[in-house]
This record gives sequence, C-alpha cells and structure tokens, in this order.
Amino acid sequence: EANEAVVQNLREQVSGLEADLVAAKRSVDGIAQQADLSTQEAARLEVERDDALSSLASKKSSAAESISVIKKERDEALLRLDQQADLSGLEVTRLEVEREHALSSLAAKKSSAEESISVIKQQRDDGLLRLDEADAVIADLNEQL
Repeated sequence: EANEAVVQNLREQVSGLEADLVAAKRSVDGIAQQADLSTQEAARLEVERDDALSSLASKKSSAAESISVIKKERDEALLRLDQQADLSGLEVTRLEVEREHALSSLAAKKSSAEESISVIKQQRDDGLLRLDEADAVIADLNEQL
C-alpha cells in the first residue's frame, strides 16, 4: 500500500506536470502569437515609415524645384527692373540734353533779339536825328526864302 500511495502520488505529480506543460504550451503559443502580431505591426510601421520618407523626399524635391523656379523668376524680374532703370536713365539723359539744347537755343534767340532791338533803336535814333537835321535845313531854307 505504501507503494500504491507513492505511485498514486507520482501519478498526481505527473498529472500536475502535464497540466503545467499544457498551460506552458498555451502560454508559449500566446507569446508566439504576440510575437507574430508584433512582427506584423513592425512590418506595417516600416512600410508607413518608408512611405512617409518617400513622400517627404518627393515634397523636398518639389520644394527645391519650386525654390529654383522662384529664384529664376526673381532674377528675371530684377534684370527687367535693371533694364527699365537703364532705359529710364537714358530717357532722363536724353530729356536733359534736349532741355539744355532748348535753353541754349532760347538764349541765342534772346541775344539775337536784343541785338536786333538795339540796332533798330540805333536806326530810330539816327532817323530821328536826320529828321531833326532835315527840319533844321528846311527851316533855314524857309527863312532864306
């Protein structure tokens, strides 16, 4: 009977160990499932990361192209402004030359007019003097008659 009790005790231990083994297998299966899910989640996150990096690289490239276009347009606008400023400067210079020429021409005409007026006044004075002389000669002649 003592052997039977030992055998019964060993059977109970074996049965307990078998139950522990089944529980351990279930736990390992659960851990394996969690590992599979974690691996799948990690793979999904890697794909999302790669997509995000690709999208970011594309946006960066697009932004660089946009910046290049904007710089080119800015440079062209600045060049046009410089050209317009040069043309405006040339126009101002041309107008200044025309103004100086007109002022010079007016000054010459004024000088010529003043000379003409002076000559005319001198001729008038000479004419008046001759008239006075003629009047004096006529008066003398009238007196002689």
